[in-house]
Amino acid sequence: MLVFRSSLLLLAVFCILILDGTASIGVNLSLLVAVPLTNDNFPVPDPGWIQLASALLAVDHFNARDSSVVAELKQYESCPIRFDTNNITVMDTGTHLTLPKLAPLESLDAIAGPFHEMPALELSVIANTLEIPIVAHKAFDNSLANRFPYFSQVSADSSAEMAFLVRYLEHVGRTNYIAVLYSSTSASAMQKVDILRVLLLGMDHVRTFPYRSKSTTTTARNSGLADSSVRHALERVLETGFRTIVWISDDMKWDAMDVHEAASDLELDQGRHLWIVMGGVSELSCYDQMQLLNHSHATFGRRHYYLNGAAFLNPHDAFAIGGGQKFQTAFFQQNHSFVERLEALTPIQDYYNAWSHNANDNNTQEVTLATILHQIQSWWVGSAYLYDAVMAIGIGACEAAAAVPSNTSIKGELHLQGIRSVNFTG
Repeated sequence: MLVFRSSLLLLAVFCILILDGTASIGVNLSLLVAVPLTNDNFPVPDPGWIQLASALLAVDHFNARDSSVVAELKQYESCPIRFDTNNITVMDTGTHLTLPKLAPLESLDAIAGPFHEMPALELSVIANTLEIPIVAHKAFDNSLANRFPYFSQVSADSSAEMAFLVRYLEHVGRTNYIAVLYSSTSASAMQKVDILRVLLLGMDHVRTFPYRSKSTTTTARNSGLADSSVRHALERVLETGFRTIVWISDDMKWDAMDVHEAASDLELDQGRHLWIVMGGVSELSCYDQMQLLNHSHATFGRRHYYLNGAAFLNPHDAFAIGGGQKFQTAFFQQNHSFVERLEALTPIQDYYNAWSHNANDNNTQEVTLATILHQIQSWWVGSAYLYDAVMAIGIGACEAAAAVPSNTSIKGELHLQGIRSVNFTG
């Protein structure tokens, strides 16, 4: 586990760093950024493109020792290591990993990212085989750290999330008669439930209620029930009389409508039950009155599904909920030349060139990050975490270089130990 304090707690971006030959003192670090630029083969402008912007911003800040976001960069003025801005490659991981398009694997020296579980597993295998560090900025699968010694992450893993849930239950005095509703088609949700079962051993009357999610991105598993719908699961919850319902899911948009309708029909949303939502809720779902599960989905159009009074425990980029102004300020200061550098990096040129140039409605001004972000209005998801992941790899290289004689390679284990020794506020 990394030892630095991040201003962020949390969604899908991947960065792979390539050191120039052996990573000795004074070399430049070349960077491969793998971001989810597509979803089911359709281009999506966010969060992947904005996360890519955050990675590039971290590269610029590290190279210039710009401490406007990370104050501790001042301590590394004498470190000769820089990222090579002329040797950055971008890989799309939104639909699948395109490894044949990567630089030669033997030249990779570190991986920053990813955001999702399956790519994290695949990239961890690569990192472990090459004996290079991987720093994820989400990917909450806590088993990766045990299975792959080179894996680290800057966000809370599944164990930390579930431990926080237990502390919250104790805080609100709900330590018995707990119903855990979860998707049996999500490997990540099932893992969290397994962890939660162990953590709740000291609590009385805890039962789990699986259902089959509608998500097409999850791995289907047989729940063992003749009827594995959300409604049937909640009917079973109602029969128990339990008044605390913990809902664990990775992607709420697929099941929000069914949960809302079943909870309403069964009168499980009338204030007699405490709903606690874990994971899958974006910042866009949190409004002034804390009414959750407000979703916009192309299939259904603009629809609102509420579980009034629900609590949600979910890691978020701090600036999305009122913090992290330094990062936000630095982001909005980037000008048109920064956008052009992003366009040059993006492998989906036709789509992203047209999209970014059209971000300004009247086309009379140069496009900046501010004009683009004004258009998409959902730029933050995971972006600041990726900034921290890239920064940790850069600072970690400086830490490793400072601990060895000049011209000593810091590739592999030394770089890993340098990354894990860093302590900064992201």
